Amino acid sequence: MGFTRRQPASGPDGFTIVELAIVLIIASVLLGLAVPRIQATFHQRDVDGARDGVILMGARARSLAMEEAQVVQLRLRADAGVAEILQGGATVETFRFEDDLGVEAVSEIGDIVMCYTGRGFAVEPCSTHLSTPAQVEFSRDGHTATLEVWQLGQLRKL
Repeated sequence: MGFTRRQPASGPDGFTIVELAIVLIIASVLLGLAVPRIQATFHQRDVDGARDGVILMGARARSLAMEEAQVVQLRLRADAGVAEILQGGATVETFRFEDDLGVEAVSEIGDIVMCYTGRGFAVEPCSTHLSTPAQVEFSRDGHTATLEVWQLGQLRKL
């Protein structure tokens, strides 16, 4: 009895160029459908991040005023795309949301200034006088987020 060698099964050892082209076409179509949605999600995230960053700046200014027992100022310059914390006339922190995130802001009353006291309230005369809550709208490529500024320096998202 002799041993015989088995012949390997005949057939393709890999993918053909046509199969690879079909896979690449399908992947391209799927990617083309997904990219706009991903971009829109990033733009909305940036807008929400700008609004939330200003809210955090307000909380930071308030807590710094209470810690130091002195007036700390939060200045929101919507037209310049900047929020700043000032203490004793010197800038402590700056958040440049227009430069960093590409987000624009529009305020119905122009620049907003809140002067927090050691008790944590924004008081006049250096605070912007607000008879009703003021709204600031952050936007980028059709995506928006709104911030509401209240009389005693409360910042709240809508």
